[in-house]
Amino acid sequence: MRVIVVGAGKLGYEVARLLSAEDHDIVVVDQREDALSEVANSLDVLSIQGNGASPKVLAKAGVDKTDLLIAAAGPDEVNIVACLTAKQRGVPVCAARVRNADYLSDDNPAFTHMRFGIDVVVNPERTAALEITRILKTPTATQVAYFAGGRVSLIGLKVDGGAPIVRGPLREIQPQRCVVAAVVRDDKILIPDGDTVVRPGDKIYLAGRTGNFAEIRALMGSSARSMRDVVIVGGGRIGLPLAQMLASGQRRGMEVKVIERSPERCAELAAALPGVLVICGDAEKLEVLREEMVGGADAFVAATGDDATNLLSTMAAKQLGVGQAIVALSREDYIPLAERAGADATVVPRLITASTLLQLANRYKVESLSLFEEGRAEAVELVVEAGSRAEGKRLMDLGRLPGAIVGAVVRRDEVIIPKGQTVVKAGDHLVLFGTVEALERIQRMFRG
Repeated sequence: MRVIVVGAGKLGYEVARLLSAEDHDIVVVDQREDALSEVANSLDVLSIQGNGASPKVLAKAGVDKTDLLIAAAGPDEVNIVACLTAKQRGVPVCAARVRNADYLSDDNPAFTHMRFGIDVVVNPERTAALEITRILKTPTATQVAYFAGGRVSLIGLKVDGGAPIVRGPLREIQPQRCVVAAVVRDDKILIPDGDTVVRPGDKIYLAGRTGNFAEIRALMGSSARSMRDVVIVGGGRIGLPLAQMLASGQRRGMEVKVIERSPERCAELAAALPGVLVICGDAEKLEVLREEMVGGADAFVAATGDDATNLLSTMAAKQLGVGQAIVALSREDYIPLAERAGADATVVPRLITASTLLQLANRYKVESLSLFEEGRAEAVELVVEAGSRAEGKRLMDLGRLPGAIVGAVVRRDEVIIPKGQTVVKAGDHLVLFGTVEALERIQRMFRG
């Protein structure tokens, strides 16, 4: 597939990296010479300097023979015009990053995605806010992804020393309503089997029916926790929509606080967030967090636009005793720093958005796709096709899937926790988890 990526910033670079690793034909367009130099030096792609909204530049990039255009430049307007131009030149699928809430508002009938040639709109910060709400709904989780219309969940968890799951090999633990899809140990991704023994300090990914958190808590030895008091640091592109999501779904007695440094922004937040307590203060200062009794909160979310502020405030909140800390980061290589600061979960908006865009270029049609472990692993939902090599066979007859595992089977409205005897049928929705390289290869056996 030929793909043009407009914009060589963090998101554009990540998308180009992931797509080039799958052997797509990638062209990256950006006006900045330094950004293009990094792309050219690190990736096997063609780079073109120029305005990605310019018809001449897009023609030079080969827009007439392009299958997918992804517009991820800084200004929304460049992305919108790039998609409009590409669609007029016959590009089948165009995706654009659009951050301005005015463009995304349902109250603006003049802006419709299809009218401007945009098939898919992505907003990294709003997507990150949604991811954080999922994590908050699943206490102790480090990452949560949904599949099959929300019926299947894939949940990342850290393993403590007292967790029952460490007491023996997985075949003796025998979780009935979920599958241990992966074990991450010493930065290595392991696809487990019955002989695998989970160790304290591992991170595991569990797949199962959404809502079956009781068995997961039993495996992890964690008790049910209420979420009544949430503190958000930063009222910007992530903090504002996050506060809106939490406030709109507030249960009785739940309190949401937003701590923002800018007095001007605080006034805007107070007007936009009725029912939410907006506090003007510097969350890097321990005395501010102590004065606002952050240590007694059930959850703390560091979501400013500055990684250093997020890390420092998270460290301070954990020292004060906050129950759960979630930190938003612009770079995945800061995740180890966040873990040392005490963060229970990290969210990188760019990686979440890349999952959506990568799905558009997947050479096999997938229903949904999510990236994990800094983009090294992924989970895909696909439909088993009639005539495929796997149709009518038991999973045990397919042999081992090196680097991958079937986490769930959805047949009509039934979620099946797969066993060796489970028969694969045409029309089944499978949720596969594995390394990016393995899934690229293994998907073929489920295709006609």
